[in-house]
Order: sequence, then structure tokens, then C-alpha cells
Amino acid sequence: MTPFSLLDIEKTNTDIENQTYEKVLSRYTLDAFHSFLSLYPKSAYREEFFYNIDSLAFDSVTQIHNWESYENYVKVYSTSRFSERAQAHYERLLYEEKTANDDLNEFKKFINEYPTSRYVTVAIDVIFERTLDLNTSHCFLDHLQNYPQSPHNEELLSILYHMSPEVFFKLSTFPEFEENIDSLQVISQLNAQPLLPFLEYGKIGFMNLEGTPILKPKYHSLLKQELLCQTLQGDIIGVSSASGIKQLINRAGTSIYSGPMITYEDLGFGFLKIKEPTQIKIIHKSGKLLFDKLIDAAIVGGRWLKIRREEGWALATYTGKTLTPFTYDEINTVGDFWAFRVGKQMAFHNLSFVQKGIEKKQLTPDFLADDYELINDSVMLLYHESEQALLEGNMNFLIPWEADRDIYVGDTYHYTQGISDYKIYHKQIIKDLGYKCF
Repeated sequence: MTPFSLLDIEKTNTDIENQTYEKVLSRYTLDAFHSFLSLYPKSAYREEFFYNIDSLAFDSVTQIHNWESYENYVKVYSTSRFSERAQAHYERLLYEEKTANDDLNEFKKFINEYPTSRYVTVAIDVIFERTLDLNTSHCFLDHLQNYPQSPHNEELLSILYHMSPEVFFKLSTFPEFEENIDSLQVISQLNAQPLLPFLEYGKIGFMNLEGTPILKPKYHSLLKQELLCQTLQGDIIGVSSASGIKQLINRAGTSIYSGPMITYEDLGFGFLKIKEPTQIKIIHKSGKLLFDKLIDAAIVGGRWLKIRREEGWALATYTGKTLTPFTYDEINTVGDFWAFRVGKQMAFHNLSFVQKGIEKKQLTPDFLADDYELINDSVMLLYHESEQALLEGNMNFLIPWEADRDIYVGDTYHYTQGISDYKIYHKQIIKDLGYKCF
């Protein structure tokens, strides 16, 4: 009997491996592939089976399709060609489940518990969108301190700098913002000195009062020609080039806006109103465009922007979010009161009412008057047809609505006069007299 040679043994093993391969393919399960690879770790079919394992494993988790299944897949098959897709599914489904109730606290908790997730930025965007409507320095500071990784922080720093410099410069204790604060401090120092325009070879430049050039002469003209003979105090200058390009530049000579401007206006708090031939735009001095296609804009009460389109006025935030519909014919402050008008109907409320309405996304003024008279900052006389009422700033009626009676406001007490009587509104006098009509 001829003994087996080494070649015969190798051929037999190969035949067995091939037969096993065919059986495994016919079964086409994860267990069969794993079993084959444990028996033949160096098999020529190794890469093929790893490919099949990846496909089967990924197919199985896609059938389950929850974040736990994708998380486990990434851990077990970290080198799989599907691992990036599985990671993306894991992070998205995790984020959707953890924020399913759309509650603000869920987004805050998600950021704390999953700080490396790609959806942290999405969660921060939600928080940014929902927590800054009140436009206070406190709101902006909270966002800066709680979310130093926020993509909105540079914008908020610039808003704070123009809105409340004393609050802004206290941020120097936060090392995360050191570079931004330093650059704005440089701008602040430049803004502190008055500038004088000067002409050199037909070009306009700007120098300080000591005659030191601050901006080299390279501008063809000023958008506001009357400034040529004045000391410039503003931090933004409108200029144009020989080619007709119109720009707004800051004291460092950096262009923050370029376009077909007719004129511009500083609204305060770091905002500029730009009038173009067909529209008005609002930009921040950082260069961010907030609103366009407007017909007017202003800052109201030092708290919000009011912006106007054809339909009417609306309130908006300093970060570019519209808070109300464009339904009002007028939005103003009168003394301590916030005044809203639609047609001939007028509503008067205090700041607290407006804030609560904005927070709840349901600002619904009560249109009770058609005219008013401001007695002092905190007292207002309201008129509606034949009725009158006396309202104070805390929204209490000193005198409720009464028909066919005139209200008289005194230093110590108020009263109304009817056809045949007077009515006093003063608790102590009423108590002493025992009645309020005489």
C-alpha cells in the first residue's frame, strides 16, 4: 500500500475545506461562517466570509433598528465596512429617543450624557433657539457658560459686547473666550478715539485728533457726505470706492457689509439698518445679516427688534429669530407700558406680560382701547367709545371701565364725574366718608 505523501494530505485537507465551504455557503448563517473561520482561520475564503459576516450582521441589526443594536454592532464589528453607517444610525436613533418629548431638559441632559455625539451641536441649536428669546444679557451669559462648545458663542460675544460692555468684559475670566475677547478689546480701544477724515491725492483716510493716520487714504467718498467736515464718533463708517462699491467698515478698516446702499442708520445695541433701493436690511456690527426684505426696523424698549414688512410689524430677537406674526400696525413703548395697535384698536401691557407671552410663544395682547393719555410713566388714561378707565403700570385698574363718566386724576386721589354725581377712588377717603359717591 502506497503511503500518503504530504501533497496527498494537503489535497485531502483542501478537499475537505472546499466541501465545508460549499456546505457553509448553502447554510449562509453567521454561526456557520464563524464556525468555518474557527476551523480554517487562514483559509483562502477568509476575506469572503468576513465580508458575508459583515453583511449578515448589519442586515440583522437593521431589522431590529434601535440604537442599542447599532451600538452593539459597532462594538463587535468595529472594523466592518458598515461600522460608520451603524455609528450614524446609533447616534441618530439615540438622539431621537433621548429627546422624544421635545422637552428642553432632555436636550440639556443629552449634551451632558453624550458629549462626543455628533448630535450635541443639534441639541445646542435647539437650546439656542428656545432660550434666548428674552434678549437679556443673563440669557446670553448662561449659554456662553453652559455651552462653551456652542457654534453660536462668537455671535453671542459680539452681541454682548455691543449690548452690555460692562457684562462683556467680565467674561475675561473665561479662558475659552480669551481670543475673542482680546480682539473685541482691540476694537473697543479703536472705537474710543474720535476720528477726522482727511484727503490725500483725492482719497479719503481717517486720523486721530493727534494727526496720526488710523485708516490709510484709499476711499473715494463717504456714504454720508456731511461727515467729511465732522469729527467721527461712530464705530462704523460708510465708504465707497472709485468703482462704486459701497461698504460699511469698522475702525480697523474691515468691511462688515458690501452692497447697493443708499444710506445706513445705527439702531444701537450693535445693529445697523441698511437702506437699499428695494428693501431694508438689518445686520449686526459683527457682519451677520439678520433680516432682509423689510420696509422698516427699530429697537423697541431696549429689549427687542421690531421689524416691518408689508403685512405689519413683528417682534424679533437680537439673534435673528422672528417672535410674532407681522400683524401689528404699531409696536411701541409709552412710559412703562408696551403699546400694540391693530387698526384703531390698542392694547397696553407691561414688560412682564410681553416676556411671558414670548416665553410661551403666545403673545396675545388685549385690544381694549382706541385712544389713551399718558398721565405719567406708570399711569395711563384709556378711552374706548364712551368708556374710560385708569390703568397703572402693574396692570391694575385704579379706576375700572365706566361709561359716560369723565375721569379726573389728582395728586392724592382720583374721581369720576357723571351727569349728576361724582365718584371718588381712594380707599381711605371712602372709609372715612362711608361712601364713594356724592
